[in-house]
Parts: sequence; structure tokens; C-alpha cells
Amino acid sequence: MRIKKESGITMTMLVITIIVMLIIASIVTYYTVQKNSLINNASDSKFIEKISAIKDKMEEQEALKQDLAGDVNLTLSQQEISEILGEYINDFDVEVEKDTKNGQSKSVLKYKKNSIRFTDREKKILENKLNIQGK
Repeated sequence: MRIKKESGITMTMLVITIIVMLIIASIVTYYTVQKNSLINNASDSKFIEKISAIKDKMEEQEALKQDLAGDVNLTLSQQEISEILGEYINDFDVEVEKDTKNGQSKSVLKYKKNSIRFTDREKKILENKLNIQGK
């Protein structure tokens, strides 16, 4: 008499597999939904990149304008500022401050605290990471 050997998945193996998959799914869900999740970090990085580009472009154009004219007190015109800020024109103000060390004028970007465009999280990023103060 020959015993037939059957191969296949047992009910126990199936239950264990399902439990392991549920554990993995819950871990992935936790890390994508929590406060410092991958989604929030990606969105923060995009915001930081966009505002940093605006700030850098403003500083570069002002430095270029001062170098070409040979005047350290020359600042950007309202038209130039409007072109740089683009869609954010109503959310930022630009103030001219004079450096006490070398007497050079510099345009400083400040966000409007009453702007509804920025969330509280983005306002904290502006102040803490990008060093842009509110007005």
C-alpha cells in the first residue's frame, strides 16, 4: 500500500500569513499617517524648495543689480519684486533694511501673518527653517 503525499498550504500557514500581512499593513499605515510622516515631509520639502528658490532669486537679482550699477544701496523695484514673487505676491512684503556694518541696503522678505495661504505648519517652516519673519 502506497501513501499518497499531498502538498499544499495548511490552514495554519494561511492564518499566519494573513496575520503577518496585517501587521505589515498597520506599520506602513502608521508611518504614512503620523505627524512626521513621509507624506508631510515630502510636502514640507516641496514648500521649502519653492520659497527658498524665491528668496535666492531675489537675493541674486539684487546683488547683480548692485554690482552692475556699482551702488550698494540699490534695491529691487516693485516690478522686479512682483516678477520674482509671482503667485505669492499678495502673501509677502519686501522691506529694505540697511546693514549697520557696511551701510549696504538689502531687501528682506517677510510673510504676511494674516495670509490665509499658509498653514500654521508652513508659517513655522518660514520662521524656523527659512528665517523669514512675519509682518
